[in-house]
Amino acid sequence: MGRPQLYERGKDINQEFADMIPVATPSIGEKELEYVCDAVKSGWISSQGKYVQQFEEQFAKYCGVRYGASVANGTVALHLALSLLGIRRNDEVIIPALTYISVANAVAYTGAKPVFVDSDPYTWCINPDKIEEKINRNTKAIMPVHLYGHPAEMRKHTGQNIRERRWEALAI
Repeated sequence: MGRPQLYERGKDINQEFADMIPVATPSIGEKELEYVCDAVKSGWISSQGKYVQQFEEQFAKYCGVRYGASVANGTVALHLALSLLGIRRNDEVIIPALTYISVANAVAYTGAKPVFVDSDPYTWCINPDKIEEKINRNTKAIMPVHLYGHPAEMRKHTGQNIRERRWEALAI
């Protein structure tokens, strides 16, 4: 099959794309199905229930802290993290050009400016070699976004390297 044609009335759109290679596929095992079914049957599928509490407790333990708090979605989580870090109006946050809109939205919600950096052609994550040219005195954070199971290469832009260059920012 060649390049997919535009949707035509009466054609099965699923068949049109059946031969395409997916960008990412879910990995859902028996345990996941069991937990989802249990949550749905209990009536607690969003903000309450035993799975939310278990997640918060286990995540806090994993992080070595007393408390953990879950939120409604990833956008809220990113906005909360940026706000807690003090990101605000006139700050800049470096983000990858290829990511979910929620990343740029979370930055914008704080009043800061998202600064886009091109992707690495092999991982599709933020290109570490192109970050440096975007850093300026308003840069307060880098949000690398690990995409499709590929961790973004950030060794050049974390820890001691940042302190040595006297660049005060945080890689979230």
